[in-house]
Amino acid sequence: MSDGKGKQKKVKLKTSSSSKYVTSDEDTLSSDNYVASDDDDSLPSELVKNSNAMIKGLIRQVGVRDELLEQQEELLVQERKISEELKKLLAVEKGMVEKVDQELA
Repeated sequence: MSDGKGKQKKVKLKTSSSSKYVTSDEDTLSSDNYVASDDDDSLPSELVKNSNAMIKGLIRQVGVRDELLEQQEELLVQERKISEELKKLLAVEKGMVEKVDQELA
């Protein structure tokens, strides 16, 4: 998806069932490719460049946080499975203790 000039960046797309990543060129977000309209003539180009840099930084931060949330979600799923297995084992142990108590009584 790149012409070899720009860096590749993964962009997360949310679908109804799951998330997937697609690659886009960072060049499409750069201020070099920005086409000014008549309304933008009043904005200093410095402001446009700074805002584009801020937006890129925020997009990166959102991506990093999204990946962290996905990792946390995976850990929570694993913890839930472990918890369910431990509950089953505890139930078996309680059954064994009750059986021993009945035999001793």
